[in-house]
Amino acid sequence: MGTLARQIPPDGGRAFQTKGVRTLLGVAEDEVTLRLSRDEAMVLFEWLYRTDEMTNDFADLVEDQAEQRALWNLTCLLERELVEPFSPQYAELVEQARARLRDEGS
Repeated sequence: MGTLARQIPPDGGRAFQTKGVRTLLGVAEDEVTLRLSRDEAMVLFEWLYRTDEMTNDFADLVEDQAEQRALWNLTCLLERELVEPFSPQYAELVEQARARLRDEGS
């Protein structure tokens, strides 16, 4: 299951300054770290890619261009991490990931 990764610093989690960026719990306030299983990443990437194609670059889906930019950035981050989209067996790999991720009985 996907989770947010947070690390508690040695000071017990008090906020502190590092190179001009305020941090809390060891995470820069302007960044969030997500952890996904490979299956979650593949299924999410495929959905983002397909939705981008079907919605005019997400434009038909979002209220604000910032949401569109966030979806593009997420797609790019996933694309950078995954090798499966470049595999000749990509469709099969996505289907296998979906099957492993699906709730029982779905």
